[in-house]
Amino acid sequence: MNPKKNLLTGSSIPLKLLSLFFGFSFWYIFIQEYHDYQQVMVPISFYNISSDVIISAPEMATITVHGKRIDIHTLDTSTLAFHFNAQLLKKGKNSIPLLADQLFLPDHVSLLNCSPSTILVYVDKTSEQEHS
Repeated sequence: MNPKKNLLTGSSIPLKLLSLFFGFSFWYIFIQEYHDYQQVMVPISFYNISSDVIISAPEMATITVHGKRIDIHTLDTSTLAFHFNAQLLKKGKNSIPLLADQLFLPDHVSLLNCSPSTILVYVDKTSEQEHS
């Protein structure tokens, strides 16, 4: 039997393994370009809080992020949170929109949706008796 004829008919095991390898490689490369979505509950946190201030606000928000499948699956969602500077809040009721730049998302991942999109934050001063 002629070995060249065997290779051309496709019954060669090395040729089949090579075809399988290339097929999987192309599939893996192309699948990475597809975009994916993930819905996550993230905390709402405040920094620069004075010791004489009480802040009442929702604790969590639900977000939907969008990006390449590999970026979404490698995203560490446990580190995501909305961050607000408490010194920018005024006493009383504050309406604050939840925006992507408050999440510190990686460049290749974007915020698609947020619920609620705006939160109400109430700021009050503690009394002198509570500090004693």
